Amino acid sequence: MAADPSPDGLSLRPARLDDASSLAALSIEVWLSTYLRHGVNSLFADYVFSELTPARFQSLLQQKSETFIVSQNVEGIDGFIRISEGQSPPAGPGSAVEIATLYVQPRHHGRGLGRALLQAGLQRCADLAAPAPWLTT
Repeated sequence: MAADPSPDGLSLRPARLDDASSLAALSIEVWLSTYLRHGVNSLFADYVFSELTPARFQSLLQQKSETFIVSQNVEGIDGFIRISEGQSPPAGPGSAVEIATLYVQPRHHGRGLGRALLQAGLQRCADLAAPAPWLTT
């Protein structure tokens, strides 16, 4: 997976350990804008500040069972997909590979980043001999 931009301006690459703070910030932005439409209460604020941290992303990036692919523009990361191995689907038997996260900054919607990240993630799943990953929404 090359870091060079494609003709349509997309540049995908594997995440690096030094991306942890960018992944945390992007996750907070997307999570808050997606799930908190009517204000912020302490339950959700506590979740964000405990789970979407640079330290948590550093830990995940160091696990062999986790794959992060990022979309990189000239200023930084604008989206990512996270593939997790060894995760049992909640609805019974199936693939042990999950598409755990697919986030694109809202201001970059409509540019094909989500599609490109999903295609790269599905290719990673195929490489893991898991052509039918699961996800929850």
